[in-house]
Amino acid sequence: MMHGHHFIPGAFIIILLFFPVHSDAQTSNYQNSDPAVSSISPELLEDADAVIRLHHRKVELDGPGKGRMYVEKMVTILNSDGLAHASIRVPYNSFTEVSKIKGSLYDADGKEVRSIKNRDFDDESLISSFSLAEDSRIIKGDFRHPEYPFTIQYSYHIDYSGFIQLPAWIPISREKTALEFGELIVSYPASLGFEYRKFNLPDDSESIFRENYKSGYRWELSDLPAVKREVMGPPWFRLFPAVVMRTNHFEMEGNPGNMESWSALGSWFGNLWQGRDELPDAVKQTVDRMIAEHGVTKELIEAIYSHLQSKTRYVSIQLGIGGYQTETAAFTASNLYGDCKALSNYMLAMLRYAGFDARPALIRNGGFSFPFDPEFVHNPFNHAVIAIQFEGETIWAEATSSSFPLGYLGSSNSNRHALLFSETGGELVETPEQTPSQNYQKRNASVKLNSDGTASLSIKTEYGGKQHEHIRQLMRESTIQQDRYIRNLLPFSLYEMQEYSANADPAKPSAELILNLNVETFANKLGSRLMFHPNLLERGQTYVPADEDRKQPVYIRQAYHDVDELTFNIPEGFTIEAAPDSVILDFEFGNYSAKITPSDDGRTLHYYREIVMTPGIIPPDKFEIFRDTMNSIWKSDNSQVVLVNN
Repeated sequence: MMHGHHFIPGAFIIILLFFPVHSDAQTSNYQNSDPAVSSISPELLEDADAVIRLHHRKVELDGPGKGRMYVEKMVTILNSDGLAHASIRVPYNSFTEVSKIKGSLYDADGKEVRSIKNRDFDDESLISSFSLAEDSRIIKGDFRHPEYPFTIQYSYHIDYSGFIQLPAWIPISREKTALEFGELIVSYPASLGFEYRKFNLPDDSESIFRENYKSGYRWELSDLPAVKREVMGPPWFRLFPAVVMRTNHFEMEGNPGNMESWSALGSWFGNLWQGRDELPDAVKQTVDRMIAEHGVTKELIEAIYSHLQSKTRYVSIQLGIGGYQTETAAFTASNLYGDCKALSNYMLAMLRYAGFDARPALIRNGGFSFPFDPEFVHNPFNHAVIAIQFEGETIWAEATSSSFPLGYLGSSNSNRHALLFSETGGELVETPEQTPSQNYQKRNASVKLNSDGTASLSIKTEYGGKQHEHIRQLMRESTIQQDRYIRNLLPFSLYEMQEYSANADPAKPSAELILNLNVETFANKLGSRLMFHPNLLERGQTYVPADEDRKQPVYIRQAYHDVDELTFNIPEGFTIEAAPDSVILDFEFGNYSAKITPSDDGRTLHYYREIVMTPGIIPPDKFEIFRDTMNSIWKSDNSQVVLVNN
């Protein structure tokens, strides 16, 4: 299952399938069927934990949502790091039937050690921790051999009776994995229509064929060496080959749809949701009371959102087409729980009853998958949120969050495409972007340093945007979890907490953390000297190692703006012997400055640090410049002040 919660089974419910082949439909060009390790070319063994010998998938489509798939796979596992490849996972649901699973395990010489049969697999529910009812299941088997290397080969067959989108073909999805031969064959009747996007595949890998009344595509890859992820390199889907595909026409449980436009896909979802937003009278009366109190204002939207947040809880429910269709508002009102669709629908029902123009929107929650192409209509969505048009602006709401303020979708929903939909159609829009200035952290601290190296600290930190989310979350955790968080935040082993408080703003995406504490060893005492780091809490910047042969670009994913201002009271009789120089760095993806200023009387020391980072991609030929910059920041952040007692 993808992103544990908020799941709408979409394109990607079956993306994790390593898809099947079938002996009686074998049209593979695969030459080397010898499982012996000696038959692998030496280039493929270099830097590899495993070699995928064969990844063959054949998809035969008959009509909307109907068809079958054959998969055959053979993988040689070279060492314990490649063991993940010895796990077979086949997810399925009420629209898929898996059959004819079989395979063999071979030793290094290619001798069969054992056969793999149906009884070697477990059939389990894919229920996540906060799910209530799901019909997603998984067939899984783990195979290992006491001696490396060994090879497993397996095949299976899937019949489809309904789908929105075909699973993506991803022949390699792990680093340090080589591919000897991979192929995808898709055939379909012309009336069905077929569209795809390919990633990281050479042009000559593709061919088109016709057989009988069907058209088809074939992709073939061979002899791809293992790829090692480099430090701060691209996400895996920017490196590995993949084909994402869909048919123009689809069908689920007697509900036909088409993907020839975003509008058509939107209206399919809209029709599934239509008529499911009728509120029970008791809830109408609650909304009437809110209207009487606030009028039709933004405050009313906030009141409805806050009512939803305090009264309902998030539970994932996906049965059959329920993965796409929402529960009724009446169901959610009486049970007070629901998944992202049900909670969004319930809030929409209240907003519409109050007269607001509100629509649900589908998005891809969590880390990004393939680069999104607005020209390619498809269904990568796994989550639902709400967009409200009010006085010329769009107000977004995340219905599954019990604590986010209205208008804040959270970092895992920001800066991406969303499909706004209703029964009359859908349109592609973008969710708000998070800029560095929104993702801020402002820290003020005063440190009273004593001559024995102990200190008392008073720290106040304000957070915004993505950086405030962990404080909002922290407030809901147990005391033990909170203590652990503070321990990880502070670079001291021995301290005594005097005051601790965390608060999040109910109306804005911001929070603050206040800490007052006494620290046992703040400064190191060496004879008559005291040494300490003026950069108290922001030493997280890691040192970037050299990479002479950099091949991949650097991906900077975060946008943030941090400011630290600290004042140190110097103990009686001590003077500053050494302090780090000021550093000012302006670079392509941001800027950094750090400065230490003693007061005129020498009794206090003021430390100021500011860093702004913007997301971006740095080409490999600029890696050395990037590395120098990062390591200059690392050096500045880790520098020390030396005080001496004259």
